[in-house]
Amino acid sequence: MCDHSDEASPNLVSNLTSKNSLLKGVTVSRWTLPDDANIYGNVHGGTILKLIEEAGAILATRYCNTAGPPEPCIAAMVRIEHMDFLLPMKIGDVAHLTAEIVFTSAHSLLVEVMVQAEDIIAGTRRKTNRARLWYVPLEKSGTVQAVPQMQYCSPEEEERGKRSYEEQKTDREKNPMPEKSVIPYTGCTECEVETVPFSQTCLSFLVGPNDVTFNRHCRGGVLLKLMDECAGIVAVKHCRTNVVTACLNATNFYKMIQIGSVVTVCGQITFTSNRSLEVEVVVEFVTPFEKNSQSQRAVDAFFTYVSIDEKGKALPVLPLKVKTEEEKARFTAGEQRYQNRKQKMQMAK
Repeated sequence: MCDHSDEASPNLVSNLTSKNSLLKGVTVSRWTLPDDANIYGNVHGGTILKLIEEAGAILATRYCNTAGPPEPCIAAMVRIEHMDFLLPMKIGDVAHLTAEIVFTSAHSLLVEVMVQAEDIIAGTRRKTNRARLWYVPLEKSGTVQAVPQMQYCSPEEEERGKRSYEEQKTDREKNPMPEKSVIPYTGCTECEVETVPFSQTCLSFLVGPNDVTFNRHCRGGVLLKLMDECAGIVAVKHCRTNVVTACLNATNFYKMIQIGSVVTVCGQITFTSNRSLEVEVVVEFVTPFEKNSQSQRAVDAFFTYVSIDEKGKALPVLPLKVKTEEEKARFTAGEQRYQNRKQKMQMAK
């Protein structure tokens, strides 16, 4: 990692946009409180996801406005390359999020975010999360702006960024926005336990002023928090234990959601292993004030959860009972994603 530090400016306001140390990195800290956590004291994965996205958005927006663009812009998250949960965060921990830009293309930039939890009583820190997020700068009209190009520390650093860019571009081309509508919600009250319909869950909310950027588009972190809440409910229904978020697969954001839209988030289990379960989450929205507005997909994702006891020890996961051919196909696809994750983890060691 390069040292982008500069000497401190005597006039921070007037020199903010000229300092590499302020353009290439940002640190956000927050004290976690009881309303951030579950009944066992673990901070909700959705709360951490929202903080991660906010840290990335602050840095990306600041950076994209440094070159004096024709119009002010706000960075919008368009893809999660990966989002890993390494250790749980507890009530009372101070979350420290450090974001750094690691690559810029003509119209997008890749931000890496690391999260540490500080126990301010014991005076210790531990790494809890890491993520890589892609952003694009948007004008108020929705036009994508050009991104100022960063200077790399070495050819190797630039080459790694280019590989990530090409990989995400290929993945987006292979996995376009699905034409199928939102997961059909059965609302089943007498379903057999441990089946897909038994734990299926849908949540809805109205996008208000507190949920949007200055461009009046719903912030990615708001959606991620709601998605994790929905998926967590699904996981708890199935396991009937405490659960923690383990990871979030590569995720594409297809459309921006305007203020005033009604958002529906639906989740269902797709796969279970001995120690984890995968939940698919689909987000769709309608814009009521637009005539003939139809439901549109904004994002879909796969969350992985681990079942734990009151002491934080992993528990066996109840096997999913798949009934239909579609459920069997989803289970097989989920198993393949599970194996791919295991392979990547072994290669990273």
